[in-house]
Amino acid sequence: MLQVENMSAREQILVVDDEPMICKSCKEILEDEGFFVDMAYSGEEGLKKGLEKKFDLVILAGSILQYQLSLPTPSFV
Repeated sequence: MLQVENMSAREQILVVDDEPMICKSCKEILEDEGFFVDMAYSGEEGLKKGLEKKFDLVILAGSILQYQLSLPTPSFV
């Protein structure tokens, strides 16, 4: 079972990854734990969704940072 501290059920999570299977897997796992999950398949789509709606957590693929948003890849990726 996934352990997430200080997050109550139905928290809003946005998963941003250009790999649809990764997004779908994350969505399935997180929804099984009671979270509401939205998905975006590009940095542009993720940014748009993030501006339109409040999310409690954004899970963002490192490749989105580097290649789609033209930001340096964080050292932890």
